[in-house]
Amino acid sequence: MKLGQELNATYIAYGQKGTEKKKRQATQDSFAKTAGVGVMAQRAVAKASKQYKNEAWDLVDAEKEGSINVEELDEAELPAEMQKMTPKERKQHIEKMAKEREELQKKINKLNEERRKYVAEQRKNSPDNTLDAAIIQAVQEQAQKKKYAFE
Repeated sequence: MKLGQELNATYIAYGQKGTEKKKRQATQDSFAKTAGVGVMAQRAVAKASKQYKNEAWDLVDAEKEGSINVEELDEAELPAEMQKMTPKERKQHIEKMAKEREELQKKINKLNEERRKYVAEQRKNSPDNTLDAAIIQAVQEQAQKKKYAFE
């Protein structure tokens, strides 16, 4: 959970859509948090993936994708904390957030891999005591009653 929140801090909303989209991101995180730790962890993993891109509202992704040049953006498009910065400082700030994001994504992905290995090991130790096993067993029992066979 903590890493997911730290990851959110690396997003720099810009433009009219930016603030709204960043709020939506936070709202979705809140929903995930109320759904449970596992859901929140999976959300953090999703945001740490290469597929999670937000160049339409995030300066870090937009700069990385080459869809904007921060030095050419109108000051009003920038978040308040960046409006006072020089173009060079803006670029440095975006680079700093990009590096932080990359490090957090690596940590999240490493922890996820450790979690996956742990869960797989636990399943080996108790394969019949999982939801998957219970569902498979129920389907097989129902299928046998209807004269279906599994190969």
